Amino acid sequence: MKTFIKKTATLFSVIILLTGLMCAEVSAARWGGGGGGGGGNWGGITAARVIGNVLVPPDDPLWDAATAQSFNLRFINSTGGGGMWGGGDGTSGGTGGTMTVKAIHNGTEIAFLLTWNDATRNDTVNGVDEFSDRVGIMFSAQQKCRMGSPANPVNIWFWHAARGEVNNIVAGGLGTITKTGDDNIQVISHYANGQWQVVMSRPLVPINTDNQVDLTNGNSPMAFARWDGANRERNGKKWITGQTSVSLQ
Repeated sequence: MKTFIKKTATLFSVIILLTGLMCAEVSAARWGGGGGGGGGNWGGITAARVIGNVLVPPDDPLWDAATAQSFNLRFINSTGGGGMWGGGDGTSGGTGGTMTVKAIHNGTEIAFLLTWNDATRNDTVNGVDEFSDRVGIMFSAQQKCRMGSPANPVNIWFWHAARGEVNNIVAGGLGTITKTGDDNIQVISHYANGQWQVVMSRPLVPINTDNQVDLTNGNSPMAFARWDGANRERNGKKWITGQTSVSLQ
């Protein structure tokens, strides 16, 4: 993370979308820190060591090796006068509840399986009044409400159901969010019986250390967010988890 702040490809629509992804702040290790123990002070997710390809469907037996961690989802509306932690527009809609997360790795690649309830499948957008379901993983998630800082940047994997893709995003503070074009994050998504399951996978070693966090020894603070398209959730209107960390078995 030495040069990304100087990049000129800032996507202002993404800025609006992701500003305030998480809203607690802590003092923590800088980019790529927390290795070996996954960050230490936040509890955490253990990525189980497996043999074979880790980009597998949610029902693959390989996921049985991993222990699911459950996280409460709290509503935040940082747009249009809504309350930061409930209250205001939208808090009575959406599904809320919890998100469960599993992780596996094979020594070369890591994958996360995110599961959450959603009464409607919103993976098409046919007009300005329709919104897509979405989910994000934030790594190095200190100063979350401000999308990091120059000294403590954040790296986000951002999945958009209607586009069917995951974007690698970096930020070093408000107004610096950039879609980097590092397209080595793969995804498998599945919706059935009122539930989304999304698998995102990436090599542990970053292809560009300016744009991607190094996961070879686990990583310090991380957190998750999701948007319910049927509830018109977008921008700063979303459901978020608390902070956690990941370590490698």
